[in-house]
Amino acid sequence: MSEVQQVVARALHDTRDGGTAVLGADSGAHGIVQWISFGADGYVIEVPDPALHRPGRLRRLLGRSAPAAPGLGDEQVRALEHLGFAPGEHGYELHVGPAELGHDQLVHVITQALGAVGLDGGPVSSEVF
Repeated sequence: MSEVQQVVARALHDTRDGGTAVLGADSGAHGIVQWISFGADGYVIEVPDPALHRPGRLRRLLGRSAPAAPGLGDEQVRALEHLGFAPGEHGYELHVGPAELGHDQLVHVITQALGAVGLDGGPVSSEVF
């Protein structure tokens, strides 16, 4: 099991009865995958699209905001759709029922999603709430 898979597995274990986890590159600049666990009711796995979280128009006009982050690229979107993700409110989402995927399959899907959005084998960090 790779280091990334170990981090994903640990975060899934920590949220098995409910909770939220955010995984991404240690730099925090790219490669974000997060999920909410509803315990026995399953998971909502989300890949936020930075293009959907741009500062307000007035802040941009006044020059008080940082340059907008680029959104997910076409290749990233295709890779996420191939994994079963669909457009959601904040990016791309995958709803997983309690009996749909086992632990190993969830680790695989999340690891593949991290790879799709730019985590290219670098260090990964995890925050669990």
